[in-house]
Amino acid sequence: MIELYDLGRTTHRAVKGMYEFVINNIDKYVGDKGLAEKLKEEAKNREVKGHSIPQEYFAAMCDVWTKAYKTGDFLIDLEATIFPETIPRFKKVKANGRRIGILTSASRDFTNILYGLPIGENQRLSDLVDEYFLGQDVGDKDFPETFAGLWERTEGGIYAIFDDKISVCRAARKGLDLAGGNSSIYLVDRKGQYTEEVLEELAEKSILRIRNFNEVKD
Repeated sequence: MIELYDLGRTTHRAVKGMYEFVINNIDKYVGDKGLAEKLKEEAKNREVKGHSIPQEYFAAMCDVWTKAYKTGDFLIDLEATIFPETIPRFKKVKANGRRIGILTSASRDFTNILYGLPIGENQRLSDLVDEYFLGQDVGDKDFPETFAGLWERTEGGIYAIFDDKISVCRAARKGLDLAGGNSSIYLVDRKGQYTEEVLEELAEKSILRIRNFNEVKD
């Protein structure tokens, strides 16, 4: 069995200044003016309630961050970016005999940077990960069909799904229903931003709200 984890705001904090970097420096990294303006717009709208950056644009942003990180123009404090309970959670999952998958809209190169964090002697965070499911390969997480496909790809082996976006959690439940699957789905609500009405609606869909991984009961 495998547990699938989103990256941003789920296992990791949003990298400090990442969207501001896109807004202020995109023209240096993207030659297509139309695409550059679209990426600026998406970066500015990232916090608008209900807005989700489409897979193709987020992947393009990841390319910018990766290039800038490698040239030293964009700095990332890896240790400060990861949430403190992520590593203990991953180790617990492994101790329980389950596998860990990273289900993310980010590119593989950018994911490799964040999961390159040293966590012990001759060990990195990536050593705890068994498989990566990238949006560029499996599809946009806002679409139920993506999760139906993941259920088939894993041969019904999905134990749990963790994501910070309510739209993704809803899509996951609908997609698993389409595929005849049944997995635990967790909305990682670190800011406690959802109303009781919304939480009741999620509960009806068997979507569990947690503030952090320490609240997972398994």
